[in-house]
Amino acid sequence: MQNPIKTKRNNFHPLLLAIATFIMALILTFGPTVFFAIWENINNREEIVEQRDWVIPFDKQHFVSNFWFHTQITVNGEILSGLAAAQIFINPAFYHFDPYFDTLILVYSEEEAQGFPDNVVLAWPMEDNWLTQEQISILNDRIMWSEELIEQHTRSGLRPRSVLGIEGLEERFGLTYPITTRDLVDHWQQIVRLWDYLHSRGFVV
Repeated sequence: MQNPIKTKRNNFHPLLLAIATFIMALILTFGPTVFFAIWENINNREEIVEQRDWVIPFDKQHFVSNFWFHTQITVNGEILSGLAAAQIFINPAFYHFDPYFDTLILVYSEEEAQGFPDNVVLAWPMEDNWLTQEQISILNDRIMWSEELIEQHTRSGLRPRSVLGIEGLEERFGLTYPITTRDLVDHWQQIVRLWDYLHSRGFVV
């Protein structure tokens, strides 16, 4: 009788392999500094102070996120790119929140994001980022739709006051049609008010 050939069984669970692969992907995507900061944030969640003030205003941070700005922050001499990296240090919900980073400046391009002190977080819109351009297109589409609606009502002898239109865009928000990438930097507060106005009426989500 021949002895069966014994083979070594691989006991490495597929789930563990998937987790290890996911962790490596995060490290490669965000870099070790950001990854381990996120990991520490998760492990020390109960130690985070429940109520901490926003040093950089929430509405400005939300605007940068909503329009997919590229963000840059310098931590201990290391430049970290991406909104996820910045949020770790400027969002009070994170363990590594640091009030040292007290200013968020919007610039037009990466070339202009030079020579600022380390306490300044920098952000700029990217012309080739389709997510940013999609948000701008949504605004312009809603404005043009409202303008067409006004024209339809005008031909009928009516003028709905609740409809924005191109004229209302300038009167209410100090903006001109069409909204451009440059407007996101020059007039971000007006853009925030415009977006909130459209959101309150169900035109954007």
